[in-house]
Amino acid sequence: MSPGIAGALGSARVFDLEQMRYAGAPSHPAHAGDLNEGAQLIAEAVRDDHRWLETMRRLVGIERLNARQVAELETRVTALAK
Repeated sequence: MSPGIAGALGSARVFDLEQMRYAGAPSHPAHAGDLNEGAQLIAEAVRDDHRWLETMRRLVGIERLNARQVAELETRVTALAK
């Protein structure tokens, strides 16, 4: 390994984001029309790690959700995560 790569890896920050229970957990119930169940699953993840809220917000930038959807979901999730 070159010294440049070793140095970059040595100083890199690592984030350990806990994975959801299964792929699509937060979105599958919502896709089936049950937004409350989807919000509950995301709230459980947020209780364990608040960084999931930031992950949700970033979905707007990659056009997976729009800002209105994220704002509504964040309101529900924040209330449920308490």
